[in-house]
Amino acid sequence: MNRLYILTLTGRAVAVLIVLALLLSPSSALAAKDRTPPTQPTNLHVTATTAMSVTLAWDPSTDNSGSVSYRVHLVSPSTDRVANQTSFTWTSLSPNSIYSFYVYAVDKTGNRSATSNTVTVTTSAPDTAPTTPVNLHVTATTQTTVSLAWDPSTDNSGSVTYRVEMVSPSFAMETSQTSITWTSLSPGATYSFFVYAFDQSGNRSANSNTVTVTTPADTTPPTSPVLSGSVLSPSQVRLTWTASRDDTEWWSPSYRVLLNGSPSPHVNWDGERSVRIRHLTPATTYTFNVQAYDTSGNIATSNTVTLTTEPSSDTVPPTAPTNLHLVSDQGGGEFYLGWTQSTDDVDPQYAIEYEIYVNGVLSPLAASAGVDQDFVYARPECENTFVVKAVDRSGNTSAPSNALTLFPWGQCP
Repeated sequence: MNRLYILTLTGRAVAVLIVLALLLSPSSALAAKDRTPPTQPTNLHVTATTAMSVTLAWDPSTDNSGSVSYRVHLVSPSTDRVANQTSFTWTSLSPNSIYSFYVYAVDKTGNRSATSNTVTVTTSAPDTAPTTPVNLHVTATTQTTVSLAWDPSTDNSGSVTYRVEMVSPSFAMETSQTSITWTSLSPGATYSFFVYAFDQSGNRSANSNTVTVTTPADTTPPTSPVLSGSVLSPSQVRLTWTASRDDTEWWSPSYRVLLNGSPSPHVNWDGERSVRIRHLTPATTYTFNVQAYDTSGNIATSNTVTLTTEPSSDTVPPTAPTNLHLVSDQGGGEFYLGWTQSTDDVDPQYAIEYEIYVNGVLSPLAASAGVDQDFVYARPECENTFVVKAVDRSGNTSAPSNALTLFPWGQCP
């Protein structure tokens, strides 16, 4: 009995000793418990603000675990948000309000660093439209330009763009300056303008006052063309001239040809400044001039050229062309027409020219000789009727060919 008690007591002692050993010599799991907090994040500062957000950044913390996350703390109302990087944008704030923030680091075990410095920031005011630009006024005019200026607008974003509108015809230009010069205007014309400002968010101010200005009239004609000419046959002459220039227009002026002081009929254009005058009388003297005119109606007249056509005793016209037909429709009112050629009692076929008439009007394109097809433009009417006439060197004109009707603009209404 006593021996058994001693054994039992001894077993209890061993158990106690084992427990004490465990307590005095912690296991590896307990010994690995991380109780070291990360270092304090420093240099918390604001990198950007808007009306509803604040962006923060800071210098990183270190930790013996190798990685940390951050808690960004809004002081009032007290709220934390998690950041896994050293910057964070806090959104859904109120415009024009004061907020304070600090940040601290947390490691994987939950150890928390000391808090960083605290920063206080005021969000921007609400995004509003720029103020209205005022005092729009004209600073200078020429025959083709108008210079405008106005007092600046302000905006809480710090910058604005201005849009200058021409009322009629409706055009617009944009600038970041408070002045602009409008170009390519017409002399002696009246224009109205207003301006408004808009910011980067697209908020637009009200319109400024409207100013109306009339450009000075253009009273200066183009430079005078220099005309020269030559006789081609008993019924035709060719005229060519130098280019005119205008002081207010960059494009070429328009031209008209005068025969004996009046607008010439039967003008075929070989080029911009080259024409043939057709259906003149053989052995007859004519005077020619060319006039250049601008859009304001100013006219410059060339020198006079005098030409006498060749004599001819031929009075018999060629036979009429036959079988007028469509060769191809090029679209947009452009056609190739074909026909059977004419014959003449004096001139060979290669010398016979063919005039194409569209709705009774001679095509202004040059008439070609010795051909059985040619190109022509339709007139603006939806239905166009074409005929072809043959003309010999003496200007004798045949009867018309058969008529050909085409619909270049689609079916007539």
